[in-house]
Amino acid sequence: MLSINHFYNRHRMSSHKTAQAQETLTEQLSTGKRINSAKDDAAGLQISNRLTTQALVKEQTQRNINDGISYGQVADTALSEVTELLQRMRVLALQAANGSNSDEDRIAINLEMQQNIEAIDGVAMNTEIFGKKPLLSLQEEPEPTPLDNVQLLNEAFSNGISATLPSGYRSFGLIPAGSTNVRIYLDSYGANDDLQLFNAQGQHLIGKDLSHDSANIEAKLFTSQNGYHGHEKYDSSLLFDGGGYNFPATNMRQINGMNFTFSGDGHGGGDYREEVIIDEVTEHLLVSVTEITNGAFEIRASWDSMPDSISAPLLPSAKDGPMLITAKDDAIGEDGYVIFDDIDASAQSLNIAELSADTQAGAQASITAIDAALKQVGQFRADIGAKMNALESIFRNQSNQHTQLSTANQKIVDADFAYTMTQNVKQDILKQSQIAITTQAKQAFQKSMTNLIQLIG
Repeated sequence: MLSINHFYNRHRMSSHKTAQAQETLTEQLSTGKRINSAKDDAAGLQISNRLTTQALVKEQTQRNINDGISYGQVADTALSEVTELLQRMRVLALQAANGSNSDEDRIAINLEMQQNIEAIDGVAMNTEIFGKKPLLSLQEEPEPTPLDNVQLLNEAFSNGISATLPSGYRSFGLIPAGSTNVRIYLDSYGANDDLQLFNAQGQHLIGKDLSHDSANIEAKLFTSQNGYHGHEKYDSSLLFDGGGYNFPATNMRQINGMNFTFSGDGHGGGDYREEVIIDEVTEHLLVSVTEITNGAFEIRASWDSMPDSISAPLLPSAKDGPMLITAKDDAIGEDGYVIFDDIDASAQSLNIAELSADTQAGAQASITAIDAALKQVGQFRADIGAKMNALESIFRNQSNQHTQLSTANQKIVDADFAYTMTQNVKQDILKQSQIAITTQAKQAFQKSMTNLIQLIG
């Protein structure tokens, strides 16, 4: 009797063990994985997790590298356009330098030259990817100026209405960046007052050269009350004096991306009337009137549009600096990155913003400047190309590592279907055998009980 019970219990335990094994094998066959939980293989699971993490990191590194390659391609394509514009400018400069051209011919040539300069700035400003502008360099924000001490032009004057003001070393109004089609008219009533425009850094852009009066300009005009810091030095390096008296104003020059049309010195022309026209203002400008007399002058200002404040800059502030692309999994230190250097392909940075081909001398000077700009752009493209090649090499290496890591992980966690299926069939046979044996054990037990009852009876 005890022997039969012992036999029955052993088979019940064996059946339970077989059922557990078959459950595990069924899970492996359904998921395709040998390790589905820590109990299947604790050490193997830990190794698999480490390999999976490394593989995922490799995948992200590859995506980052692809972003970097895209960044380089956008920058290189834009620089290719800049190169074509510079090459056309080089041809125009050589054409203008030829002695067979008349002044009218050179003016026409120079018009296309200026359009190409504007187009180069347009390429630099409008090339953007990932919210960055790859052709504009990171620049420190300019030192703030006390411009709030000077009234905006649309506050100091009514649009198109004349006003009479006394002479003096002071700023009469501020033309904020973003203003369009600004026109300022001056009549000095026979005195020697001259219209002057300065930028917020104290550079003299429009008017009569005041180098002879620089001491008074620096001491009396360059003050905080007039919108300056007080430490500015008189600078006439960008000054346009109108190129001779012409009223109404017809002579034009581009300075810092702005087209100025200026009549020149009215006193020198014997007319005493002056005017300046600015098509689009790209930086804040301060309006002054000198030489100083003790009299008064008539001034009239008009404009198409003008911002109500100076808080928002006209140009987008997307000069983001170098572009860092992860080249290693840890991305620590400079060695962890491929760095696209901070470049600037604007006309100002390439030293071509002030080029002019309207004279033979100007055309000759332009040739040298354009050659230097072409060399600079070529260096930009060479550096970008080298960085893209480096990224492609790193990408291939990362891809190979990802493949090897994934393969190693699969060998650890993936189920061997042939072996697992064989084991599953084996366990199924054992289960059927155990069912049959258990049935026989029950029958033997029942027979023994029947015999025992008969003996007792």
